[in-house]
Amino acid sequence: MEFFLGGFLQWFRVRINYCLFSEINDMKDESKSERQLIQELLELRTQIVKLEKEKGKREQIEEALRESEKRYKEVVESAAEIIHTTDIWGKFTFANTATLKAAGTSLEEFKQLNYLEIIHPDHRQRLSEIYINQFRERKATIYVEFPILSRSGEVIWLGQNSSLMFEGKKVVGFHSVARDITELKKMEETLRRSEKEAKRLAQENALVAEVGRIIGSTPNIDEVFERFSKAVAKLIPFDRVLINLRGLQEDDSFVRYVAGIDVPHRRAGEYVSLTGTATAECMRTKSSLLIQPKDEKETEEWAARFPKFLPNFEAGIRSAILVPLIAEDQIIGVLSLRTTKVKAYTDQDVRLTESIASQIAGAVANAQLFMERERAEKALQKSEEEARRLAKENEVIAEIGRIISSTLRIEEVYELFAKEAGKLIPLDRIAINVLNPEANRIISVYVSGVKVAGREAGDSYPLAGSISEGVMRTRKSLLIQTEDQDELAGYSHHLLSTFQAGFRSMLSVALISKDQVIGVMHIRAIKPNAYTEREVQLAERIGNQIAGAIANAQLFAELKRMEGEREKLIRDLQKALSEVKKLSGFLPICASCKKIRDDKGYWNQVEVYIRDRSEAEFSHGICPDCMKKLYGDFLKEEHN
Repeated sequence: MEFFLGGFLQWFRVRINYCLFSEINDMKDESKSERQLIQELLELRTQIVKLEKEKGKREQIEEALRESEKRYKEVVESAAEIIHTTDIWGKFTFANTATLKAAGTSLEEFKQLNYLEIIHPDHRQRLSEIYINQFRERKATIYVEFPILSRSGEVIWLGQNSSLMFEGKKVVGFHSVARDITELKKMEETLRRSEKEAKRLAQENALVAEVGRIIGSTPNIDEVFERFSKAVAKLIPFDRVLINLRGLQEDDSFVRYVAGIDVPHRRAGEYVSLTGTATAECMRTKSSLLIQPKDEKETEEWAARFPKFLPNFEAGIRSAILVPLIAEDQIIGVLSLRTTKVKAYTDQDVRLTESIASQIAGAVANAQLFMERERAEKALQKSEEEARRLAKENEVIAEIGRIISSTLRIEEVYELFAKEAGKLIPLDRIAINVLNPEANRIISVYVSGVKVAGREAGDSYPLAGSISEGVMRTRKSLLIQTEDQDELAGYSHHLLSTFQAGFRSMLSVALISKDQVIGVMHIRAIKPNAYTEREVQLAERIGNQIAGAIANAQLFAELKRMEGEREKLIRDLQKALSEVKKLSGFLPICASCKKIRDDKGYWNQVEVYIRDRSEAEFSHGICPDCMKKLYGDFLKEEHN
């Protein structure tokens, strides 16, 4: 301004002198009147005076402006606000003390920077787009919030008003005034987190309550395990969840429930030894356990500490939470959540799992009580059913005993016996085979049901190589249930005909009487897997009954045979006696050869006649008289 006004006065003086010189020349040329000239000079002097006054005012204004600029500079430099300017390219051209302090640099260094260089990298693109848009749309002033990075790496949030600077209509830069809003941002973040935390807690509480409602909806917890698992997954992500309970023995646990990734020997219903397990540690300390190794080395360390956790690592598990289940201050088991993600769980997840565990522990304890009561009721019902079954079995066994003891001729009651046996054991064929020890053969004394070639009543076959041989030798029952014909070859080739007849279930029981194996009872069914251990035991009971009856029948038959032989012997003796008595009468005997004539007119030697009609036996010799008569000469020579 000063330069402008001074120049203007100098120009004005020159202009006046020029006018005076021109006027004088004009007076010469045009002969102006003196009066006119003086008037013009007076007017010019008046203008000069005015200009001199204006100059004084200008100097006062300039002084006030300099004072104002000084005061403005002092205000700007001492201001707490961050004030700076940049050119249109974003290079800093001015910065106050607050700006330099925030940036942690000097003015000279600051002027070498572009504004984007101090902006946090995550926000540079956003700020660039904002200021380009302000420039293009000629927005006089805008407000924006963003973080900057100081030389020390500190993040400082600014709330900034940026105004365009003009020269005429041309934008030449940006003038910005900003304030440190870091604390405000922290408060906002804290509030946001608090609201988020409150919302999360509300959601968690709602889901935990839902878990409680699910597990409390029935005393039979098996019915709600799946819904429980889905509800927990909404709170804490997992790839495997399981509940282990204390086993019947002190050193084992029972896998009550499991879902998700399969781990061998850790399936529902299995018993697992607690030795070397994380579950045992959790139960012992009554505290939660967080297992989530960050690398292979830590994985090996955990596996060394809990060797039986190794199958979990091998199955892909990398993070696990184990929380004790405590009911009435007693450890009843462990709830475990596991995932394949590394470092997946936080302390908050552990606390949340503990909250879930506190809900389910009581339900599990109640479920155990319910199961024990139900088990007791089922046991009672089973006992009653068992009692009824045993009563029926005993009734049938007694009837079998009555039938087979009703006669010594057991072949007469085999049909009734087989009918009663069928009430206890499902069968399509029953056969009674007895041993013929003299011939070392088996005889089928009774057969009923589906026919088998070569194995009908009255058939006889070698004992060697037969199923009967093995059963009689071991005295143990044999149960074969198969649909594979080749499998039978390992037992006996004699079974092929049985298999070909359609039988798939074969039960053979030794018949033992007075510690002697007398035969085998064979029971057959066409249905596969028709028999269980119960049917084997029933068959053995029936076999014990029939064995004694068969032995008695054999004794009876032997007695009958011996009685027949005795009667025959008596008849023969009676006949012999009757014939011996005939010798007491007159006997026709030859006076010369001494032969006797029998009733049929035949002449027999006397010794033959007597032998055939008595028990007398003859031995031959020579009496002394006959000796002399026959060998007298020989005797004389020998004597001399």
